[in-house]
Amino acid sequence: SFAATGDEVRWTADEDARWRGVYVRSGSRWFLLEAVGRKPGIAITRKQLERLGATAIAVSSIDRCGNESPRVLRELGN
Repeated sequence: SFAATGDEVRWTADEDARWRGVYVRSGSRWFLLEAVGRKPGIAITRKQLERLGATAIAVSSIDRCGNESPRVLRELGN
């Protein structure tokens, strides 16, 4: 699971995940924001999200073979 609150996106630990894919939705398109290693989260400001026109954030787990889990989605409030 993950939370997108304030100025950071955080998720729970998962030993099988080598990386996390952090995506933002702008309009009807999704963009990979960052592929993160085993850190428990990333810092992102509201200003960055506004500049991207982000309406949602999604996080996925990626294992050592490159297999990606389904994305967990959080809609962003205005």
